[in-house]
Amino acid sequence: MGARVLADRHATEAVALGLRLLGNPGLSRDNPLERHFRDVQCAPVHAPQEDTALLAIGTAALGTRSERPT
Repeated sequence: MGARVLADRHATEAVALGLRLLGNPGLSRDNPLERHFRDVQCAPVHAPQEDTALLAIGTAALGTRSERPT
């Protein structure tokens, strides 16, 4: 789970940096970077979502059982 959270964060940052460097042309449907941008925006939505993954990682690291706040 931790690797997935880290990969999502780094992929999002890498594509965002590419778009900032390229500017508006990066958002054109003719540019492959635009497709990467749309794909990477979907990554954090898929289960387990980041907050759930981080809670599980923290719970495992602390060796405690924790209830998720509502």
